[in-house]
Amino acid sequence: MSPHKTSCRPGRVTIDGMNDLRHPIHITLLGDSIFDNAAYTRGEPAVVDHLQSLLGPSGTATLRAVDNAVTRQVVYQLEDLPVRTTHLVISSGGNDTLQHIDLLLRSAPTVSDALDQLREPLALFERDYRAPLGQVPRLGISTWCFTIYNGILEAPHPRTTPMR
Repeated sequence: MSPHKTSCRPGRVTIDGMNDLRHPIHITLLGDSIFDNAAYTRGEPAVVDHLQSLLGPSGTATLRAVDNAVTRQVVYQLEDLPVRTTHLVISSGGNDTLQHIDLLLRSAPTVSDALDQLREPLALFERDYRAPLGQVPRLGISTWCFTIYNGILEAPHPRTTPMR
């Protein structure tokens, strides 16, 4: 749970009393098409536009996320952040998942074997996801991170042999 009290309603987002003229909120979005989604909204507002409407005139939403980016590219999005950024929001992983879609077509004799096939790609994803997060503390910026692509895939029991 965030240590900050957050309130969100159209035209007004506040975080611990921020987003007034003395303490404006500036949220920068990093990642992939989860945030850089204007190409997919069919003329409706993109995420950054929705966020800007919630922040109102005293806040700022900046899009640094890039459609088709993979997780290892987020570290480059951290370069040259807007100086007044008060909060980062990072979401990535979908394009990494698409690079391993072939795993869904593989067969395996047991669930444990199927999980073993996922182990290396998940380890690489975790490494790539943690890389930019290691740089965030030096920035001193509140950060929220999201991904829906990394599950806990440890087998609950020792490996078993396939049924015959």
